[in-house]
Amino acid sequence: LYDSAEGLYIQAKEWERQRFLGRALERYEACLSKDPFHIRALVGMASLWLRWMECGKSLSYLTRALSIDTYDGEANYLYGMVHARLGNLYDARDGYSIAAQTPAYHGAAMMELGKLWIQQGQPERALGYIEEAIACDIGNCAAYQLQVAILRKAGKTAEATELARMRLLSDPLDHLMRYEEIGRAHV
Repeated sequence: LYDSAEGLYIQAKEWERQRFLGRALERYEACLSKDPFHIRALVGMASLWLRWMECGKSLSYLTRALSIDTYDGEANYLYGMVHARLGNLYDARDGYSIAAQTPAYHGAAMMELGKLWIQQGQPERALGYIEEAIACDIGNCAAYQLQVAILRKAGKTAEATELARMRLLSDPLDHLMRYEEIGRAHV
């Protein structure tokens, strides 16, 4: 079992979970030597290379994985991350948009799409994506913080302050929300 491509993939994933990334890399490579089209191993390799900030290597594995399954959610999410780091915002948006079709990546991809729209100077458009990320996960503190910042920057101070006040009811230790609610009045 452990000499099969799937067995090697499972070993790689387990090494990765235990943060033995070098061992995980070896097992992913062994898996891909047995089955060069093993999508999860290709995505695993891409994830490791991205973690090590080797965007070029990561992208080569992601391109191979996406040539096999264009709509793989994890591969597309990582593809978006790589391109966002490289500054290729349109390619990043493509990856996140396709990843958003996968339920497991929908909320995270919406959050990243919102960030991309902010980078492109369109905060109102970003707000829609951030609200969608919040709808997917009402506990997403980062999305609420971004939403408050966008509202404040758009001149909707009262709305931003009220949202911060409401968030503090559920998370009184959110220091950014505390600053937005109280601190901004004294700045």
